[in-house]
Amino acid sequence: MPLIYVAAPYNDRDPAVVKFRMSAVTYELAHLASKGLVAFSPLLMHFALSSGIDLPTEYKFWENQCLTLLSKSDELYVLTLPGWCESTGVQSEISFAQLKGLPFSLHIPALLGG
Repeated sequence: MPLIYVAAPYNDRDPAVVKFRMSAVTYELAHLASKGLVAFSPLLMHFALSSGIDLPTEYKFWENQCLTLLSKSDELYVLTLPGWCESTGVQSEISFAQLKGLPFSLHIPALLGG
């Protein structure tokens, strides 16, 4: 069974946007699991850790963890939430996937009707 890495934008000045993005990622993972697919997103771990403990939320801090996890995955699944094109993390993950020959695809989040 392939392992799917789900990427999405994270940071925003508005905490409500970050919360919405994490809800969209959570909903997407549940949607994929309901189809029998194996998927994860390190964003949920980062969100939980940054919420309870004073850790940076910038991608540079999390990059090593993200790319290590992506390197163990079989596919990169990018949620096209607003801001995904400008997201440093998403663009880095796409570049890494291309460099490593990992397939990646763009998806409208299930929460938004995708």
